[in-house]
Parts: sequence; structure tokens; C-alpha cells
Amino acid sequence: MTLYNSWMNDPAFLAQSAHIFSAISVVMIASYFWDKKGCIYATSIFACIAALKEFGYDLVYELPKQTIGDSLLDYSFYIVGLMLAFGLVMLFTPKTKE
Repeated sequence: MTLYNSWMNDPAFLAQSAHIFSAISVVMIASYFWDKKGCIYATSIFACIAALKEFGYDLVYELPKQTIGDSLLDYSFYIVGLMLAFGLVMLFTPKTKE
């Protein structure tokens, strides 16, 4: 029997999807409450927190033991999510006079 949804059973796929969607949710929630400038701040703060989590906490405490390559891969998916969300915010947020 062929399983067509076997990609949903792959823990790596689910983990990377979680990294992307958590980054997207942070920027989208920030865009709801703040303007573009606030989204830039939220994006920057989240990128720093994600770096601390991946390269500080995960390398020391996550099981199975993580390598720098694992952390770089996870962090890159956070950045992909941030870029996607920030691009959507910049595309669909109306221009305001400052």
C-alpha cells in the first residue's frame, strides 16, 4: 500500500514547518498591532532570540545532541519564515504619509 501523506510522518519536515510558521506568526501579529517600523523591530528581535535559542540553548540541552549544522539549518528556516512574512507585510500594508 502506498502512503501519499508519508511526508507528514517525517519529523524533520514537521520541525522545519514549525520554525517557518512560528516566525511568520510573530511578524503577522506584530503587523496587526504596529506599523512597518514596529514590524522591523519585531523581526530583528525575533531573529536575535531565535539565534540565541538555536546556538545557545539547543546546542547544550536539546536531545538528541545537536551540531552546529543542525542549528544552522533550523535557524535558516526561521529566517525564511521571517523573510516571507516581512515581504507579505511590506507588499500588503498601505503606504502612509510620514
